[in-house]
Amino acid sequence: MKRLLVMLLAGCLAGCVEDAPTTQPASSDIAQAQQMSIHPMFATEHDPKPEPRLLIGMYVYKLRVPLRTVSHDEIFWKHVDEQNLDIGTHDLLWANGFRVGTAPREDWDYFKKVLQKQRLVSQLTGASSVDASQIDMPLQQNVPEEFVAYFHPTKGLIGQIYDQCDVSMLINFQSTPRSPGDVRITATPKFLSQRTAIGYTALNQPLPQLYVRPEYLFDLKLQLDVPLDHFLIIGPSTDADHVSSLGHKLLYQQIDGQEFETVLVIAPQPFRFEQPTTAPSTQSNPFVVN
Repeated sequence: MKRLLVMLLAGCLAGCVEDAPTTQPASSDIAQAQQMSIHPMFATEHDPKPEPRLLIGMYVYKLRVPLRTVSHDEIFWKHVDEQNLDIGTHDLLWANGFRVGTAPREDWDYFKKVLQKQRLVSQLTGASSVDASQIDMPLQQNVPEEFVAYFHPTKGLIGQIYDQCDVSMLINFQSTPRSPGDVRITATPKFLSQRTAIGYTALNQPLPQLYVRPEYLFDLKLQLDVPLDHFLIIGPSTDADHVSSLGHKLLYQQIDGQEFETVLVIAPQPFRFEQPTTAPSTQSNPFVVN
């Protein structure tokens, strides 16, 4: 009996397998499956194009003019766009003795005429790089002692004393991300102090040793994206009249009993690598003053 039940069960299973539908996938389904399984390894015309690489040339002009020639001349600053900074950063810079803005390259003739009327001394520093780079623009050297009152972005007013220091402006620049042709410029004041200590040898002979203290950077939140057809101006504000202000220490100078102030003109010169045989569209030295 058991053998008969096993034989009947095996027959039923075989019948179920034989009656199972044997359908084939449609040709459209095969094409769709093949299309979905393809993963291209190379970029197609629909992929975003990479940003063109730029060789950035940066020219920094240090212009020394008589005191209050620029800082107290509102007509001069009416030709400068100061609205590209937010209000908080603008006020922070002003309180620290700085005034910053951009101007179109086509207006350089106006600034040139204003500056040429004064007793002008200019100095040029330049650099070029494909990646981010830095220029250390010296402003004052071997200052015997400096007391600086500095408005920090978050900590408020801070006082600091520096002995025998060199004062400069660090200017970092790089191509602006996702904006080919613009240059991101960051300017940071730097103080570098140094002290000389007298030591003695085993024979009791004096041995001077020079100790260079770590540099101190003042964060002013001074960062701007400057278009190709513009240049950046950094000058003293009226608050730089305060002798302890940061702007006074960097941008004011006394020489032979006469007082001067310094204006920095920062001119970026980006060049594309797409057409290396084409001459650059901008001049190598576009801001000649004297």
